[in-house]
Amino acid sequence: MRCPRCRAENAQGARYCATCWQELPQEGTAEAVAEGRPPPEDERPEPLAPPAEPPALPTEPLGPPTGPPGPRTEPVLPATPTAPIAHVPTAVPPPPTPSARGRVSPAPGDGWGTATAWGFGAWAALAVLGQLLAFGGVLLSGADLGVGAVARVGWLYFCGFHGVGVVAEVRDVSGLLGGILPRGFGLSYRFEIAMLSATALALFLLSRGGRAAADRAGGGAGARVVHGLKVAPAYAAPALLLSLLVRFDLPSPVPGISTGTITIRPSPSSALLWPLLLGAAAGAAGGLASARPILREGPGGGRTVAAALAGGWTMLVAALGLAFGGLLIHAAVSPRATAAYLRAVGSGGPERAAVALMHHLLVLPNQSLLVVAPAMGGCDGVYGSGFSVDLLCLTRFPVGVDLGGAEAPLRWPLAIPSLRTRPTPTPYLLFLLVPAVSAALGGRAAARRVATSSEALAAGALAGVVFAALFGAAVRLGSLRLGVAADLGGFGGGGGFAFGPEPLSTSLLALAWGTVGGALGALPGSRRLAASSGPLPSPAAQAQRGPEER
Repeated sequence: MRCPRCRAENAQGARYCATCWQELPQEGTAEAVAEGRPPPEDERPEPLAPPAEPPALPTEPLGPPTGPPGPRTEPVLPATPTAPIAHVPTAVPPPPTPSARGRVSPAPGDGWGTATAWGFGAWAALAVLGQLLAFGGVLLSGADLGVGAVARVGWLYFCGFHGVGVVAEVRDVSGLLGGILPRGFGLSYRFEIAMLSATALALFLLSRGGRAAADRAGGGAGARVVHGLKVAPAYAAPALLLSLLVRFDLPSPVPGISTGTITIRPSPSSALLWPLLLGAAAGAAGGLASARPILREGPGGGRTVAAALAGGWTMLVAALGLAFGGLLIHAAVSPRATAAYLRAVGSGGPERAAVALMHHLLVLPNQSLLVVAPAMGGCDGVYGSGFSVDLLCLTRFPVGVDLGGAEAPLRWPLAIPSLRTRPTPTPYLLFLLVPAVSAALGGRAAARRVATSSEALAAGALAGVVFAALFGAAVRLGSLRLGVAADLGGFGGGGGFAFGPEPLSTSLLALAWGTVGGALGALPGSRRLAASSGPLPSPAAQAQRGPEER
């Protein structure tokens, strides 16, 4: 039996809540009062019985009263009941509203223990996964590295799970280049990518932790979201600590030209920012999932927002899954391309093939992003500071690279390669079904979580907004980014580029597909809710109904 005040579960038949001591409505009485009928026979009070004998009347005359006169009172005559008193049902207090539940508010410190345990546990799980990949790759490939070096490589894998930048710096250049370059010259490269399969695992664990912390602390919907955020510090703090400790100092690979030192390390600011943001987003989502019963019974606005979040997440997962399924179908109907891929993977032997396949599994969602963006009408390419090259679009299909005369030995540094394209073959246009079906599925999922027809349409359209935001975040994390910066004796400069979907245009396309497709996907659910609710009867018609009809 659930308490109507604090929503805690109690034993069947309990009279008071074991958590807040609220009096619990008994099952038979509450149902009877709600339906307008008398309660069960065993819960009715006993009727008053008439007295066995009438009271005896005085036989002697009454004397005058003695003492000072008091206030005049009326005689009280015994009442003789003629019929049993009809049962009057006891009023059962209605269940509290969501705002009333807030009176039993948890303390701000509640849930920290659970959140810290889950946050640190998620960090440990991803760190162990990175170590397994590092040691497994070294064992399979036969690389000659010490245990300490392999462990540091495993931490670089952890950075690669979250899009943390890995920086390679060249300092103290000497030798042949040292005499040419200005004093204090430095060069740094920055490499960023998130292997989204491992990122998805981290988000899953952190969302479970946020939900556990919110369930532990309790409270309203907003309080549970705040409690879910508590997993983020415990997840990001050890990531920052190890990023300050892990580094590689390597000698120059060309000692005859340069004798500088190459330092490879994670970026501390990036090591704090991305785990903290991912932990906060996943923890808040888990806290919101914990508040789902409260939102379901509360006002329509909170219920609609929760449904839109679930629908947008459904759109993203469905789009990535359908894109991968489309690639599998393409591999089945194009055996030459599949054979070429297998030959390239297995060219270094079975051990190196296993390492390549292991890394391919880590970037399967990244690969699906490269399919979904052109399917929505966008492009994949290389985009940097002041230039952009589209490689794959919905209407253009690459067939080769034109070097533009760069085959001449003295002309290749000045030649600008160009991409040869042709119109997209008709069978590839079937990938348009990927965003269409995923948007409809997300709208349908959103409509199933609301109570009215208007809420269903609103939730389906808002799910498209959530889908666009999630897709843009996935593109930012899953694209390969490379930056270069130079320090020329106090004067610096640099640039960079990213390989992946074009962020702005694909996010806008995701917004269009998601809102329109989400509303269309929610339309059947909206009609079903409208048909099930029907018009409400007038007050006069309700008054004419009997208790059984109400």
